[in-house]
Amino acid sequence: MSLSEFEKALELAPENSKWSTIALPSVAKAAFDAGENQKAQFYAEELVSRGCQQFEFRANKNNVMRGYFIHQGNLLLGRLALGRGDIEEAKRHLMLAITPPDCNPLILIPPSGPNASLAKALLQIGERDCVIQYFQQCAQLWLTGRDVLARWISDIQNKKMPNFGGNLFY
Repeated sequence: MSLSEFEKALELAPENSKWSTIALPSVAKAAFDAGENQKAQFYAEELVSRGCQQFEFRANKNNVMRGYFIHQGNLLLGRLALGRGDIEEAKRHLMLAITPPDCNPLILIPPSGPNASLAKALLQIGERDCVIQYFQQCAQLWLTGRDVLARWISDIQNKKMPNFGGNLFY
């Protein structure tokens, strides 16, 4: 769907409905991909904000969605910061993407692993240390992917670009 189609669907959905909540990450990404940076900023901030609040899902599903919102929202905010040339802010959002906002046990990384788009963009400008730290933190949260993360970290330490595969696109 295009950004305009997503936005039209959001307009038609009741405010804070289950659909509008679930669709928000896709709308934010569509805005970013369309180069609509102000809208992307708004939607990414909304993702982080909603990730910090309880909403109407089963308890475990709530923690998964909230964690996903925090992860995706901060990664988009980091990519937007990088686009403005604010490397420090981009690095800060990279780490916030895997930092729960409170003592609540949120699931910040989905079973398929962390989104690596911001990490790749930071590697492309030579910011290896923060990306290694990010993946080391991810290893504490993505237990089934520790081997993948170890391979990515090894590649980075050897000044190679890891093959992130599908972790660049979701």
